[in-house]
Amino acid sequence: MTRVKPKSATLILLAILLVAGFLRFWQLDHADVVTDEAFYGIRSLGYLDFLGTQAQGTPAEWYTTLPWWAHLSFHDHPPLTFVLQHFSLRLLGENAWGLRVPSAMAGVAVVYLLYLVGRKLKSDAVGLSAAALGAAELYLVWPSRLGLQESVTLALLLWTIYLFLCALERPRLWYAVWTVYGLALMSKYTVVVFLPLAISYLLLFERRAFYAKPFWIGQGLQGLVTLPLTIYNIALYLDRKHFDLQLSTLLGIDVPAWRYLPGKEIGTVTERLANFVPTLWQTASPVLLATGAFAVIYLLFHWKQKNSAFALLAIIWTSLLLLVIGPSPRFLILLMPWLLISIALSGVEICPRLPGWGRPALVAGLFALVGYGGYYSWVNTFTTEYLAGNRWSFSILRRDSGSFGYQQLDDVLRQQIDGFKPRQAASVQYPVLQKAIDRGYARDSKKTMKPLVIAYDADLAWPTPLWYFLRRTLYHGWTAVSTDGLKTALEEGQFAALVPQATGTQVLLIVGNTLLERTTDKRTESAEWFAQQLGLASSTPTAVIGTAADPQFTLWTIPATRFPPLIVPTPQVR
Repeated sequence: MTRVKPKSATLILLAILLVAGFLRFWQLDHADVVTDEAFYGIRSLGYLDFLGTQAQGTPAEWYTTLPWWAHLSFHDHPPLTFVLQHFSLRLLGENAWGLRVPSAMAGVAVVYLLYLVGRKLKSDAVGLSAAALGAAELYLVWPSRLGLQESVTLALLLWTIYLFLCALERPRLWYAVWTVYGLALMSKYTVVVFLPLAISYLLLFERRAFYAKPFWIGQGLQGLVTLPLTIYNIALYLDRKHFDLQLSTLLGIDVPAWRYLPGKEIGTVTERLANFVPTLWQTASPVLLATGAFAVIYLLFHWKQKNSAFALLAIIWTSLLLLVIGPSPRFLILLMPWLLISIALSGVEICPRLPGWGRPALVAGLFALVGYGGYYSWVNTFTTEYLAGNRWSFSILRRDSGSFGYQQLDDVLRQQIDGFKPRQAASVQYPVLQKAIDRGYARDSKKTMKPLVIAYDADLAWPTPLWYFLRRTLYHGWTAVSTDGLKTALEEGQFAALVPQATGTQVLLIVGNTLLERTTDKRTESAEWFAQQLGLASSTPTAVIGTAADPQFTLWTIPATRFPPLIVPTPQVR
């Protein structure tokens, strides 16, 4: 196990990468867009910083015309992942594939980089073992199949670390180290964990690196790569007296425009520490956690070895970062490569010390661990049942890989809407967004006109409606309003403003299953109210997603003229 012939190593690595590619690309559009990827997707598509909520303002709402610097980054995250998704969506279309391909490609790159880092730390055997574990590990498969930032960020971080290890022998590579680290920062700020890891390792084992000119000059390249981010934050501060959301939160700057900060309710340090292990237990494979814990303990007894120390330092600094930002599953992803490398390192270190029968047993154990990881990933990614309560099969990460009918709804909307253009472009109050809507409407000018308004169930959990409905407003001009908004427009006598030409116009009413909706105490049941008032129970739906007995979505096409009589407008007090 400790020595692998070069030809064999190449073949094994190719097999590992094929497995990794299969688990990351197979049925990539299987899961519905129900996570934060809806936020990223709608913004990446037009490279436009807009969240669709009044509780967290964005430049698209602050300015009548976007200043030039507002195109350099986003109010809450650096821009690189948005740029990659923008080109992917333009190339592959407005669908889940276009949204997720950058993550899937980065996910395969992560597996390859695990091999490179493991090989650099010790040997081919360590690299191949870490890559095999990573190919099948749910915690690395999961972000690779969603249009989030984590997969791209982790790939760039591991690439930086690999170049760092290489630069210890070839100082000129420090230029590459700082350049790639700059790209990593342009993806997500959490890669800052590289700095204490690198500095502490250099102080302990490689102080001569501080005397290499490329080490210092190369940092200027990092500054050039991150210059757009720097300019954005300086300009934002000069104009609005705060930095982007992440830096403002870190510095304790109170921004009234950002009342809604998902992921920032992380509790006290004590609470974060208390949640660390339970969150890992609820999400990661119990076999991986047990094996990883054993590996870390083994490395602690061999901490004077450079490779052991590096892995331990990575775990320590990443854990400290997680205590600062909170141990949510998306951040715990940063810890996984080091658990896998620790397992690989300890296994290769232990192997020569075993008796003759022990070595094949150790190899068999590695195959079993990889096989179980593949089973665990498969169950929590592709199966239709949750297997809740069975800790050997179920992870709460499974909820992000569910198929609840949204993708099938999207197929119906493509048939009903995407091949047409609305009678007129939707109207919104923000000039920047209105310009985007008008541009999209103009692009679709050659399509056949279809007088239709979308009214979607207001109880559908946010942010999913952003991707499936409001995306069609922002980039194609369709009027898409929640049933709460439609009801309010009727009550306030504003229906004519929403649908200026009701005669001949249809309303596509979309009612969702309660399983897909927000919690009971927040539901308004306005979609069901419309269905009842319009007597749709006896009507033939335009489409049903799911079964007639238990539909996930039911769609009706109704003349717009039927809506005003439902509610007598409330007289406005002057």
